[in-house]
Amino acid sequence: MHRILVCDDEMEVTKRIVNILNAYVDLYDIEIIGFCDGQELLQYCRENRFDVIYLDIDLGTCMGTDLGKRIKAFNPEVLIIYISSHDNYYIHMVQAEPFRFIHKDIFDIGKVDKE
Repeated sequence: MHRILVCDDEMEVTKRIVNILNAYVDLYDIEIIGFCDGQELLQYCRENRFDVIYLDIDLGTCMGTDLGKRIKAFNPEVLIIYISSHDNYYIHMVQAEPFRFIHKDIFDIGKVDKE
């Protein structure tokens, strides 16, 4: 089983992404775990096995790219997919060696905010 982590400082965004990914749990034998705090994510990553992280670039209290670098230091095999609603983080993202970048619009995040 593969473990996928999702971390965004906005709880509704985390829930939305987790719900989208949960549609594939049985198909791909994966487990999805959501976080709204970078420090909680970091602690979890130190103590558990995981394969992929969907990580917001701006977590409010810290930069997701800095957190991603710290996580890659002890798990270099992890695939990090950065997510953001801002396009101006490309320099930070590239320096953090991401697997991919996804703009939050793909998750229809704006629709969540309006509901």
